Amino acid sequence: MKANETYNQAMRPQVESTRVQRFGFWVLNNRKPLIGIAGVLIGVAVVGALATQLEIDTLLHPTELRSRVQRYGFWGPLVFLAIYTLSQAMFVPMSSTIVFLIAPSLFPPAIGIPLCVLGASFSMLGHFAYTRVVGGTFEPTQVKPWVAKILTSLDRKPIPKLIALRALFLPSPLISIAIAMMGVRVRDYALGSILGVAIPIVAIYLAGPTLTEMLANFLGVAL
Repeated sequence: MKANETYNQAMRPQVESTRVQRFGFWVLNNRKPLIGIAGVLIGVAVVGALATQLEIDTLLHPTELRSRVQRYGFWGPLVFLAIYTLSQAMFVPMSSTIVFLIAPSLFPPAIGIPLCVLGASFSMLGHFAYTRVVGGTFEPTQVKPWVAKILTSLDRKPIPKLIALRALFLPSPLISIAIAMMGVRVRDYALGSILGVAIPIVAIYLAGPTLTEMLANFLGVAL
């Protein structure tokens, strides 16, 4: 009995090193990093080109977005959420910046803040899941020493670091993809990302219309 337990314990790391369970999928974890990166980037390029072809970015024009939300009345918040989630999922540049800046003029804090956080969460978790399925994760032995150092660093207290990243860079798809490949646990990723992305939207609501307008002008967003 003890011999069997010793054998199982010895073999378990070898089995677990070749696959990792994420979002209910078993994803190979022993592929070469460049293959995983190439697969993810090809998908991003295809979706980005499709978004350009469909002109998804026009949905985010402040005047157009405001008009659509007001036109649908009671269903306006859901339209707002759908447009934001779609634009983020299809890698439309500055989609979160535009949405966060325009939200205070459309909704009170009790509605606008949850909508922005929810839309951001959908996109962040979606990009994370996509990357894990297509690109897998990197083991420290698969990458260069300086990359391995980053992977090891993120393993220690990942939630505060994720909060800081999201507060600074919002729900950037590229950040989501990079973090997903680093092997961060789903729970840590979700918690750190959601808490972090809530900080800027709450700050914008607290700043008031004057400071928000100044920030929009600084960023080149016409509200």
